[in-house]
Amino acid sequence: MIDNITSKTFNEGELFNVYYEEDKFIEFKLSKIRIGKYKIPGIDREPFALIFTSSKEIQLNQNTYKMVNNRVGEFFIFIVPIIPLPGEHDQYYYEAVFS
Repeated sequence: MIDNITSKTFNEGELFNVYYEEDKFIEFKLSKIRIGKYKIPGIDREPFALIFTSSKEIQLNQNTYKMVNNRVGEFFIFIVPIIPLPGEHDQYYYEAVFS
């Protein structure tokens, strides 16, 4: 499934359950879809990044996680914690990059 994912697969504002243990998950909100500026030769899809936010309930480390969304389904992606913008410290921020 991951090979078929494009920026159009997602909608800003969608909620995802991100499993950090087999039966434990935290809810992520897709806050922003960022389209890449440069096309990578030999790759059909446009590069893009997904910016997620979560409550400060638990902070996840950089890793590959199972994500589940009612519309998109279940898939695994690599996410990286990122630094929030000034004044936005009430939640955690994560990024997943697709090239």
